Amino acid sequence: MSHIEYKTLDQIKWMREAGLVVAEIHRSLREAARPGVTTGELDEVSADAIRRCGARSNFLNYYGYPATVCISPNDVIVHGIPGKRKLAIGDIVTFDCGAWLERSGQQWHGDAAFSMIVGDEFTSDEEFARSWVRRHQGPGAGKRWGSAIPSAPQSEAGKPARTQQGKFRARGALRAGAS
Repeated sequence: MSHIEYKTLDQIKWMREAGLVVAEIHRSLREAARPGVTTGELDEVSADAIRRCGARSNFLNYYGYPATVCISPNDVIVHGIPGKRKLAIGDIVTFDCGAWLERSGQQWHGDAAFSMIVGDEFTSDEEFARSWVRRHQGPGAGKRWGSAIPSAPQSEAGKPARTQQGKFRARGALRAGAS
């Protein structure tokens, strides 16, 4: 039977510190994510924010992952690898960020994601949803979204992710058997 592990006041403070590092990464990425910037440049922004806070990346070198942040623009389903892709106005981008601090001999991790539309200063949830639907309707939508299209078989939903994982593994970034 599991039990609740109560935290000390210091441990709660350290958890908050790790969360504040992630908040700083989010702030830095929101400010830097503009049309024309590459996802690789945004990874450098993330790495700089982590360094400024005296923390370390949760993601860098985890099972060979080559970056400090996962950046998933538009039809990249999850855990996009930063690189040469340039952002364009209207792109919907998800950033998954994480960092850890060492306090009293233990690692304290923070991890959170956010999504934004490139080029918008502020967008309501309703407008965000409308923009997403506009960008992802029309020819080829079934290829991009698999089971999100009612007529597509459920097994199609993971195909883009499996294809990307195969490319990642082929570059030697993932060990055999790792996901």
